[in-house]
Amino acid sequence: MSIKGQENDVKQALLERFALQKEYGGDDKPVNKIAPLVSITVITYRHREYIRQCLDGILMQQTKFPYEIIIGEDGSDDGTTEICKEYADRYPDKIRLFIRDRSLSQFKDSNGKTIRFNGIWTRMSVKGTYVAWCEGDDYWTDPLKLQKQVDFLESHPDYTLCYTGFKVVDKHSKDLPADKYNKMMAESRSGNVFPQLLKGNFILTCTTCFRKEVFLDDLYNNAPHTLDYSMFLTAALTGKCHYIPDKTACYRVLATGQMHSNSYNVLKACDALQRYFGEIWLKKPELVKGSHLKMRRTIANLLCMQLKHYRDDIKVQADAKRILKTYRSLWPWIPVGMLHPIGELISNRTKRMLHLS
Repeated sequence: MSIKGQENDVKQALLERFALQKEYGGDDKPVNKIAPLVSITVITYRHREYIRQCLDGILMQQTKFPYEIIIGEDGSDDGTTEICKEYADRYPDKIRLFIRDRSLSQFKDSNGKTIRFNGIWTRMSVKGTYVAWCEGDDYWTDPLKLQKQVDFLESHPDYTLCYTGFKVVDKHSKDLPADKYNKMMAESRSGNVFPQLLKGNFILTCTTCFRKEVFLDDLYNNAPHTLDYSMFLTAALTGKCHYIPDKTACYRVLATGQMHSNSYNVLKACDALQRYFGEIWLKKPELVKGSHLKMRRTIANLLCMQLKHYRDDIKVQADAKRILKTYRSLWPWIPVGMLHPIGELISNRTKRMLHLS
C-alpha cells in the first residue's frame, strides 16, 4: 500500500472511532453550556498515583475567564478511571471526561506501527480560543499560570505560544537534579525562536498555552510525527513565542515515560521533524529572504549529522540527501568533513567551487 493510502486509512479510522467516543455524564452538563476561553487537555493512562495532583493544580487556577478541562482517560486498569470519574462528578461545571476503549483508541497501520488516538481526540474536542496541556503525571504549581499566559497572548496577536519555566521532580514529587532541564530553560527566550528550536527542543508541554490554530494548521497535521515538538515548531514557524521565566509547573521524570522508555525512536522522530520543518522553511521565500545564513548553516549541519548517524537507514539517507541536493543555498554551509561523502549530490561546477575535484 502507498504511503498516501496508509495515511488515508489512519484518518478514516481516526474519524470513525472518534464518532464512537461518548462523554462521561453526557453533553448537557454546566461545562457544556459555557464558551471557554481556554481548554486544558489532560491525557492520562495508568496515573493513579499522580492524577489527583494534576487535576488539583488545574482546578486551583485563578482566572477572570471561563475554562474547561478535557480529560482523555485511555482505558486504565489501575484505578485512574475511577479517580477521573470522581472529579468529573464533583466538578460538572469544569470537567469533560472521555473514557477511551483502548481497542479503539489505538490503530496499527500496515507496517505494524501503533498510532495512539487519545491525544488527538482530546485536542479535537476543545472549544477554547487557547489550549493548555498538562499530562496526567505532571502538575501546575502557580495559581496564576493561565492568567499570566492568556493576558500576554490576548495583548500580542502576533504570538502563537506562551511557555514558562518549570521544576523537575521524581515519582514522589521530590526535586531532581536537572542539569539537562536547566540548560533548556537557559536556552528559552521570546520572539522568533524557530532557528534555536530547530536545533533541539527546549519547551515542555506542561508549561504551554497556545492558540488553537496551531494544531489546526496543516504544518502540524502533515508532520511525520505528532510529538509535542512538532506543535512547538509549528507555533514557532507561524508566529512568535513568549517565555515567562516563572516556574509554574512540575515535570515528572518517570522511567516508564515515552521519552525515557523509547528514547531512540523519539530521537529519530525528532530528527525527522527537523528535516520536515527545515525544508518548509527553505521553501518559504518570505522567511528565507534576507536572512538567515545562520539558519541555512543550522539546517546543513543537522542534515549532515543525520547522514552520519543513520548510515544504515536507507529512508533517512535518501530524505536528507534529497534536501541537500535540492536546496543549493545549503551547499556553502556543508561541514568540510562531509564534502566528499555527499560530493555525488552536487554539480561538477559546484564541486570545483568547493574544491571537491
